[in-house]
Amino acid sequence: MIWKNGLTWEGEKEIKSKWHKWFAWYPVIIGITEDNHYIKAWLQNVERKGEYYLSWGGSGWDWSYRTICWRPPESEVKTMTFKEYQEMIREITI
Repeated sequence: MIWKNGLTWEGEKEIKSKWHKWFAWYPVIIGITEDNHYIKAWLQNVERKGEYYLSWGGSGWDWSYRTICWRPPESEVKTMTFKEYQEMIREITI
């Protein structure tokens, strides 16, 4: 079977089983505090990953959620030597 987006079931399953951006249009649990309170996200972008299950009672997805960790694009990341780093810090503190 091929879906409207052109993917097969296996392709769709592979995409959903990796972390991907998703808009939390209903409250979702993204963590638990040390004193066992839920941390929820609602009406914001989060990352979600699914695990497909198949049982006698039916089938579906178990979803996991987490906050989005921002990472700069590789083109914006600058590497520098320790000496360059020291000079940069010296300029900032002057």
